[in-house]
Amino acid sequence: MRCLFLVTFVAAVVVATGCSRQRPTGVYVDSSFRPFLPANAIALSEINVEALKQTPFYKRNQSTFEQYGLNAMAEQVGIDPRRDVSKLLIVWNGKEPLVIAKGAFPARTIDAKLIQLGAQRTSYQNYTLFGYLAHSANASVAFVDDKLAVAGPMAAVHTALDTDANGTGRVPEILEAEFSKLPKEAEVWEVSSGPLLANVPLRQDLESALSNIANFVSKTRAGVTVGSGVRFDAEITCISDEGAQRVKDALRGSIGLARLATNNNNLDLLSLWDSVKVAQNGQTVDVTADLSAELADKLLANAQQLKDKAREELQQR
Repeated sequence: MRCLFLVTFVAAVVVATGCSRQRPTGVYVDSSFRPFLPANAIALSEINVEALKQTPFYKRNQSTFEQYGLNAMAEQVGIDPRRDVSKLLIVWNGKEPLVIAKGAFPARTIDAKLIQLGAQRTSYQNYTLFGYLAHSANASVAFVDDKLAVAGPMAAVHTALDTDANGTGRVPEILEAEFSKLPKEAEVWEVSSGPLLANVPLRQDLESALSNIANFVSKTRAGVTVGSGVRFDAEITCISDEGAQRVKDALRGSIGLARLATNNNNLDLLSLWDSVKVAQNGQTVDVTADLSAELADKLLANAQQLKDKAREELQQR
């Protein structure tokens, strides 16, 4: 669960080095997710897995995606994201993450495998709930039916089930107002309100790098559109023009430093930094990046190697 939230969150942050030359035709939260949404949500991020699987980028790189632990997950838990999951919604309330998954969940298989892994089966609000010990002592997942699952810390899952039972689930208006401004075709999108990354646990070096700009941010929206290549579009709204100037300068400075820290023979990573464009328009900062099919394929194939190399080169400066 934590890994899933981290992956999605990192995607949203990468997009936030992405912007506003968008095709703003609108996105929406799946109707099956809405009953479980708490009114205090400050960030939402959705991954349309089914749509991603139809893209040329995914089809070309299917074997690469399979290297990221999906086969092991299918064997251990009984859920294969490539086959069983169609959409994921990640909800953040400033304290706890919640993941809602839509798909086809083989109840008997999952039940048996979770019990084998040490999960304890209980019931809550007439739902079957599994609490288990992983990296967190109170992680849990509830299967609403054979097409919907809610996962996260136990308290967050209980709140989601209570929200559904009370009929109070809804998308906060401040977040829903941003939906119409996102590309309709975006397979991954994110919206947030409040300070950037408020209360999100981060590595100390990343937290330090973002601390200088986080408090200037009042809301964000971002979309990832995947075709043959990958396009990132994001808009960061700040509390003032001066705040937007600080955010723009910080982003441009970080990209510039990253490029300078990249070895000249690492052409793929240099191309990545060169593709990111940052611009200010009053209180907003727009960021875009267009990756060609060739560059996107290379970056995915060498993602871990490029990440390790970039970190090593930055540490040497």
